[in-house]
This record gives sequence, C-alpha cells and structure tokens, in this order.
Amino acid sequence: MSNLCMLQKFYREFFQLLASYAIPNVPQCKRPAGDDSDKPVTCTQMRPAQSITSAAKLRDEKIRQYKEKQDLEKRIFSPGALDAVGVDEEVQRENSLSLVRYWAFVGVSEVDLLCDEINLLASRESAAGVTETPSPEPPRPPLLISREAVRSTVFGAGYPSLPTMTLDQFYDFQVKKGMFPAPPANASSVVKAYPGEVQRIDPSEELAA
Repeated sequence: MSNLCMLQKFYREFFQLLASYAIPNVPQCKRPAGDDSDKPVTCTQMRPAQSITSAAKLRDEKIRQYKEKQDLEKRIFSPGALDAVGVDEEVQRENSLSLVRYWAFVGVSEVDLLCDEINLLASRESAAGVTETPSPEPPRPPLLISREAVRSTVFGAGYPSLPTMTLDQFYDFQVKKGMFPAPPANASSVVKAYPGEVQRIDPSEELAA
C-alpha cells in the first residue's frame, strides 16, 4: 500500500508540473477540491457518478484519448523522430510536446489503475479487520461402551499382544541367532524322579560317580 501511495504522489507532482507549464492539449488528472495530497485517492474520489450519460461520455473520451495516444506513439517512436540532426526548432518543439503529451496519457491510465488497486487493498484491509464469530461446535455423540468390550477387558488377557512361542522355542530361536549359548549335548539338568516331581542333578556329580 505504501508503494502505491508513493507512485500516486509522484504522478500528482507530474500533473502539477504540466499544469504549471500550461502545456496545451494535455490530459489532466482531476482531483477533488480540498483533498490532502498525502492521502491516497480511491476510485470513488477520482471518478464522477456513473450514469448512462456519464458512462457514454466517459467511453467516448477514452476512445478519443486512445486514438490520440496511438497517433502520438507513431509520431514519437518513428525512426529518427527525436534525434534527427538539422531539424527546424519548431519541429523539435512539436516533437518534445508530443512526447510530454504521450506520457501524460500514460500517466492518466496508470493513475486509474493505481486507484483501482488502492481501493481493492483498502476493502481487503477493512474486511480483514472484522472478526468473525466462531461457529458453535456440533454436538458430539454419546460414548457407548458395549457389553462385549467390557467382558473382553475383564476376562481376556488384558493386553492386545499374546505370546506366539513358548520359552523353549524362544531359547532355541535365540540359540540359532547366536544370541544365547547352546546347551551341552550330554548334560541333563532336569530329571524326573517321580511323577509330578522334578529333581535337579549337578552334571559334575554324575561324572564323579
């Protein structure tokens, strides 16, 4: 926004210089009376009230300015128009005035675009300043606990992971991986003496016997 306001200010100074030099046949960028020069001018301030008659007049004026701008562009940017040597002073003066008039037409169109963009940014800033009230959250459904879920929690294992192998299978698996040492082949650390009883015997005692 600050850059746009600065550009608008520069164009105002340009048109003020054109008015001070009283260059003929130059389009003027009209400003409302009593307007502050440091204040950005929006489109509603720069343009008259739009009606059918004013819109038709504005259209005809735009067409006339466009045709005149095209004629000036052909005259100025033709080869050797401005840098010709030995040209009469009156021709040089007319070429210089044509160049000033051309950039005046460009400035009028640029000021209109600047006003449109400033007006758009101002409307966005005003819309962003309005805080929207948050919409209420939708009611959540009630939490239902089924009888099967409670029964599986009470009478089940109590955790989702169940064992997939026995301790002997786990030990053999670790021995195959090399994590645990292999048990001696001729040693029996557990011998069943009686049904339902387990007696532990030291292998060194068997060797001594």
